Formats: sequence, structure tokens, C-alpha cells
Amino acid sequence: MGGISVLVVLGLFMSFYALYLFLIFISIFYLVENYIFESLFLYNKTHSKKSWIPYYSKYLLGKEVALEKEGLFLMMIEIMGTILFYLSLNVQLGSLDTIIFLLFLGCVLLSFIMNIYISHQIIKKVYPKYGDWVTVFNVLTLGFFRSISLFLVRNK
Repeated sequence: MGGISVLVVLGLFMSFYALYLFLIFISIFYLVENYIFESLFLYNKTHSKKSWIPYYSKYLLGKEVALEKEGLFLMMIEIMGTILFYLSLNVQLGSLDTIIFLLFLGCVLLSFIMNIYISHQIIKKVYPKYGDWVTVFNVLTLGFFRSISLFLVRNK
């Protein structure tokens, strides 16, 4: 009887571990895909190697549609989110860990909203008729299609 319960608990732990690895893989895929397609979009628009600088590219994205303050704000939020992410992984501060992790989740949500807003302004400028539909699709795909849609409108 004891052996069966141990197997059940080990199965639960293995499924949690598999879910954790899956989420890590999806997150890394999203970050790499977002970085590559967004940088290609900016490089085609500005013809500058500055578009490949990871956080500065967010400022350039805002500058593309005359939203320099929003681009700067997005850049600051993403830098703060990265710092909070590393703090939540490396620092064991008891109850402060939860606060840091909640601040990180707030930065992720705010970054998602700002990314969608700036992308909407860019796509609306290129395709005024279909900009809202593309933005709705970007939100429904949780931002996976956002940088690809920017890449697709780079020559317009």
C-alpha cells in the first residue's frame, strides 16, 4: 500500500516538473521570436544597428509612431521586470519574495499592454481598415503574433 502512494506522489511531482519545463520552453521561444522579428522590423525602418540592442529597441518602437514617452516607459518597465525576475529567482527573503514576484507579474502585464498599444498604433498607421482586427488577434494569441505582424508590415 505504501509503494502505490509513493508512485502517485512521484507521478504528481514529475507532471509538475514537466509543466514547469514546458512553460520555460514557451517563455524562451516567445522572447527569442519577439526579439528577432521586432529587431528585423526596426532595422528595415531605421537601417540602424541600434535596433538590435535589446531594451533600446522598445524606445525605437515607440519613436516609430511618435510615442517616444511611451517607448521610454516601455523600456523602463521591461528593465525593471528583468531585474525583479532575477531578484525573485536568486534572493530568498521570506515574505518579500512574494511581493517581488507580484511586482514582476505587474511589470509583465504592463509591458504586454504597452507592447500591444504601440503595435496597434503602428499597424493602424499602415492598415487603417484592419488595424483593430490584427490587434484583437494579437491579444488573443497572447502577443505571440505581435512581432510577426510588425515584421509583415515592415515594407509598407
